[in-house]
Amino acid sequence: MSRLGRALEDRLALRAPLRHALRRLFPGSWSFLLGEVTLFSFVALLLSGVYLALFYRPSLAPVVYHGSATSFAGATVPDAFASVLALSSDLRFGLVVRRFHHFAAHLFIASLLLHAARVYFTGAFKRPRELTWWIGLALFALALINGFTGYCLPFDLRGGSALRMMMTTLESVPWIGGWLATLAFGAPFPGHAILGRLYIAHVFIGPALLVIFIAAHLYLVVRLTHTNYPGLGRSDRTEVGARMWPDQTARSTTLLFLVFGTIALLSAFFPVEAVAIYGPFQSVSSYAPLSPDWFLMWIEGAFRLLPGQLDFHFLGANFTNPFYGAVLLPLGVFAACAVYPLVDARIYRGQITSEHLLEHWTERPFRTAFGVTGLLFLVLLSVGARNEAMAASLSLEVWQVNVAWGIVTVAAPSTIFVIVLAALGWLRRRRARSMPAEYQPPAA
Repeated sequence: MSRLGRALEDRLALRAPLRHALRRLFPGSWSFLLGEVTLFSFVALLLSGVYLALFYRPSLAPVVYHGSATSFAGATVPDAFASVLALSSDLRFGLVVRRFHHFAAHLFIASLLLHAARVYFTGAFKRPRELTWWIGLALFALALINGFTGYCLPFDLRGGSALRMMMTTLESVPWIGGWLATLAFGAPFPGHAILGRLYIAHVFIGPALLVIFIAAHLYLVVRLTHTNYPGLGRSDRTEVGARMWPDQTARSTTLLFLVFGTIALLSAFFPVEAVAIYGPFQSVSSYAPLSPDWFLMWIEGAFRLLPGQLDFHFLGANFTNPFYGAVLLPLGVFAACAVYPLVDARIYRGQITSEHLLEHWTERPFRTAFGVTGLLFLVLLSVGARNEAMAASLSLEVWQVNVAWGIVTVAAPSTIFVIVLAALGWLRRRRARSMPAEYQPPAA
């Protein structure tokens, strides 16, 4: 090992940069580990995805199924559906790996969302870290898109319904919708090429872009150093934390085993929605009270809650519900998140005392109120995706639930915004009055 180390040092000169990297300091708060959970779950996604890609066939060609799933024995099904059935029923550990990939994907998106929330509510996006925030938003958008393409690939009833909604959404884009749908599907629904194109996007393009953006995100974190919570000895000029070796390495290694172990336990003991339950997609059975995964339910909720009276015709183009819910709404949400750091800098101009120390959520009333309002709005939209279940449980018509829940979705966030803003403003003024004059924060 000693000779190997000297040989590598002679050829690569790694000692100095490695020594510098091992002396880096990492914050001690548990909330900073959310980023590492995101990274480790992405690694789990890649490993399990490579295994699944070896056996999946992205084809809509009809084949006769002869596998272990007796409910489809001798039935003619799409080749993609048959390959997923064989992977789940006939391939040793195939179902466990499918579940592993499923739970890793959900953990990846959930930890990414929690990490973004921590960055937002503590002000870690402020100058000079705006670019890091924007790269994180691009990561989140890519994760949502890759999640959508993933559950379309089996071409079961759920995946085929999602594909039909995708085509409807593309066609709803004013003026260029027909061209976009033809470009994606290549033929009338479902076409012959869509699964192959989604497979390439899900297995090659999406992961490659995610790797690039994660690498850029990590580079900026290293280049700009970590942020930290205020405390004794912490300032823009001094850093306090655990060294990469051995402290942070031990914590990260433990967290890696915890992430992989948790996903493995979920994969062994908790079932996912099996494709055999849904069956292959058929046009005659395309309507079903199915909901997408939790991270896309806000878009489905917008589909269901927006009234048809908003549809109109303008300059030869139709503006319809799918365009509002699946195009304008996501673009608006991500645009608001992207622009907010610039707005925040204007609102709190003159009050930012440190570039590297974080702020408590109670110190910035508008930021906290705006974030809580946005999250509540998306949660209410997500609940709206279950309008049929709500109507059945309350013995109401679906349109009645849509009207009532639409009013709640619009009114509740506005009310919460005013309440949170007023409460935090009052709390801030009370704290300022109780402080000695020399410690009071600058006036807004």
